[in-house]
Amino acid sequence: AAALVEHLTEGGPDTLPLVGQREILAAGALRLEGGPRDGLARVSDTLDRLSGTDLAQGLREAARCHEALGAVDEARDRLTEAIDNYRRAGEAWLAADAERELADWRTDR
Repeated sequence: AAALVEHLTEGGPDTLPLVGQREILAAGALRLEGGPRDGLARVSDTLDRLSGTDLAQGLREAARCHEALGAVDEARDRLTEAIDNYRRAGEAWLAADAERELADWRTDR
């Protein structure tokens, strides 16, 4: 899926929303393939270009990468930021889902 989105966004400006979404998707794929450090680098490079729900999604993926690297405090901080951004974007159900994920991390660690 990341490769397909990459193809769709070739030559597009960095401000194109799909470019940020591509980076989030690619970061998640890297994390799931065992490369959370590469995933974190990829998503971190795009966070300053994101806003609204996309920013929250990027922060959530950054949190997951931090968690996979064992950086639990950073993971919790990023996930808390994601929750705040979901709320500001009016995404109550995504905020609630991220809160459940954060609660699971607290009981696991």
